[in-house]
Amino acid sequence: MNTGKKILLVSNNTHFINSIGHNLSKQNYRVKGTRASNEELIEEMNTIIPDLTILDTPLVSMDGIRQLISIREAMDTPIMMLSTQDSRSDTVRTLSIGSFSHPFIKPMTFEQLIGQVNQILNKT
Repeated sequence: MNTGKKILLVSNNTHFINSIGHNLSKQNYRVKGTRASNEELIEEMNTIIPDLTILDTPLVSMDGIRQLISIREAMDTPIMMLSTQDSRSDTVRTLSIGSFSHPFIKPMTFEQLIGQVNQILNKT
């Protein structure tokens, strides 16, 4: 059951946070959106203690990799990566650093996103 599961949605796109956050909330998830990065993000995660962190970032950017490393070093929460990049090297790199599953490639439908979220949270 989704009730009470906490999802931290990390993106530099406020519209993305608002629209995805709203739709996840309608599925009875408790969603917190943030544009924070690195140290601020870890502080926020320690306050929220999410059941799942969705990291919306270009995988080829060092900022995305640094965020993933920072999150993984700070806690063991499942991390779902969203990206516009679809390359084998990015997939291998993020999985080896600590992403819970292969990167989810945008654009995607909300139904695809919620299916992946449900699958990850049912495994944890």
